[in-house]
Amino acid sequence: MRAWKAGIVVPEGLIAHGRGEAFDYLLGEETSAPALVAEKAAAAFLMRAASPVISVNGNVAALAAKEVVRLAKTVPAKIEVNLFHRTQPRVTQIAGVLRREGAKEVLGIRPDARIPRLDSKRAMAQRAGIYGADVVLVPGGGYGSRAPQGTWAEIQKGELPSVLRAAPRPGLILASVCTGAMLLTAAGLTRGRPCTTHHQARADLEAAGATWVSARVVDDGDLVTAGGVTSGLDLALWLLEREVGPEAAAATEAYLEYERRGTVWRREGDPVSSSSGRR
Repeated sequence: MRAWKAGIVVPEGLIAHGRGEAFDYLLGEETSAPALVAEKAAAAFLMRAASPVISVNGNVAALAAKEVVRLAKTVPAKIEVNLFHRTQPRVTQIAGVLRREGAKEVLGIRPDARIPRLDSKRAMAQRAGIYGADVVLVPGGGYGSRAPQGTWAEIQKGELPSVLRAAPRPGLILASVCTGAMLLTAAGLTRGRPCTTHHQARADLEAAGATWVSARVVDDGDLVTAGGVTSGLDLALWLLEREVGPEAAAATEAYLEYERRGTVWRREGDPVSSSSGRR
C-alpha cells in the first residue's frame, strides 16, 4: 500500500497480486521444484548473456529493489524500468527507489527505441538495454492453411519480415519453431543456410534457397530452427544445453517429464541425438 501511495505500484497490480499470490502464500504455498530449476536456468542465462538486462516493474521495485540491485552488481547486469502502465512520473519514482538501494545507472527513463509488434507501452525501451536482446524466437502457425492471422498473414503484410531483416547483429541468435522459419525466409535470412520447418512448408523453404535438413532442430550458429510445433520443446532444451550446459538441460527435461526426440543437427560436427540429453 505504501508503494501504491508513492506512485510506484498501480491499482491493477494490487488487484492481481492481492487476488492471487498473496492468498497462495498465506495458505502456505512454497516454490515448486520445477520453478527452482527455472530460477537456476534463468540465473545461468544471465551470467552467460553478452549484454544481460534485468527488467523492473512497479511490483519488483516495491518488493525486491535491494535484491535486484544486488543481483545486477553480482552478474553484472544493467537495470531497466519497463512498464505496461507507464507514466513518466512513475518511471522516475521507480528509478529513484532503485538508486536509493545503490543502483548507479537505471535505464528506461529516456527510451530511444520501440520493440516491434508490441502495442502496449512496454514496447518503449532503450537500445543499450532490453532492445538489445540476445535471442529472438519466431513462432509459426497458420501458414499451411493460409489463415487470416499467423505466419502467412504476417508474410503478406510484410512488416514483420522487414523487422526481422534488420535484426541480425553480432551476438544475436535467431530461432524459429514450426513455420516461423518461413517468416525468416521472407526476410531473406535462410537463403543458403541449413534449416528446417514444418514438413508442409518444406517445398517453399527450399524454393526460397534454403537447404532443408531432416532433423528436429537444426543449429547453424546464429540461426537455429525447429520442425513442427512439438519440436519447440526440443529447441528450448537444446538452446539451454548449448548456452548453459547439459546438466541444466537434463534437469529441466526431467522436471518437464519430457523425453527429447530425434536429432539436433549442427554444422560443425556430427548430429546430436536429442534423446541422450548430452552433447
